[in-house]
Amino acid sequence: MASDVKELSEEIRFLANSQGIDLVGIGPAEGYKPSDVLSDAKSIVVLAIKTPDHIVESGSPKERKEQAAFAEQEMYRVGYHIAKLLFEKGFIAYPVSANSFSIATLSQHFRTPEWLSAFEKHPSMIDHLRGQIPLVYAGYKAGLGIIGRSGLLITPQFGPRVHIGALVTNAPLETSRPLEIDFCENCDMCEKACVGKSISEKGRDPIKCWRAEWEKGEPIPGFPFKLCPALCLKNCPVGKPGIIAPPRSLS
Repeated sequence: MASDVKELSEEIRFLANSQGIDLVGIGPAEGYKPSDVLSDAKSIVVLAIKTPDHIVESGSPKERKEQAAFAEQEMYRVGYHIAKLLFEKGFIAYPVSANSFSIATLSQHFRTPEWLSAFEKHPSMIDHLRGQIPLVYAGYKAGLGIIGRSGLLITPQFGPRVHIGALVTNAPLETSRPLEIDFCENCDMCEKACVGKSISEKGRDPIKCWRAEWEKGEPIPGFPFKLCPALCLKNCPVGKPGIIAPPRSLS
């Protein structure tokens, strides 16, 4: 049985990489509510696609939004092939939504100053805006990277310059261990760059982040909302072209 689990896990990783996925990890279905997607969930397959550097460095809000949409479509496409493979092996797998922690994922009806004011009084509502599962946490559990001070998944290969997707499956797969590294020690670049002052040593305050996106975000032609300038992503030294930021061991 163990050999079958290992073989299937390696087959999934090979399939994803051969289809253009840059990073693939597998984590346990625990620590959040994947059972909302699949009642007998056992594993989470996490996919990551590198965001082109020119999009991060100088892309317009519209270009960044469109590129993110393309990446999500690509992960759904590859996810279909992985789900098909698992189905042929007698298992079930479902792709999960990438919508998570962005005011832009809410309908126009909710994106108002009044709604934000009400939201700040009831922070428990955050649980309803995480998407189907929190993908950054899933990526951490799958060994793809750490959760940075910015709240982003920071990978050793590309820093936070990745788009994340995932599949929930009832297949018992070989899981990866979370990375024991710390990219944020003695670094406050994202904290200094954040237009909403939403990042501190304690991490990222999503309420301040959403409010800043609404009040100080960049307009997108043809859309009724704004996009965060994502300076935390752009200024993170990990993955930034021309900057060497070696990982630091937590041990």
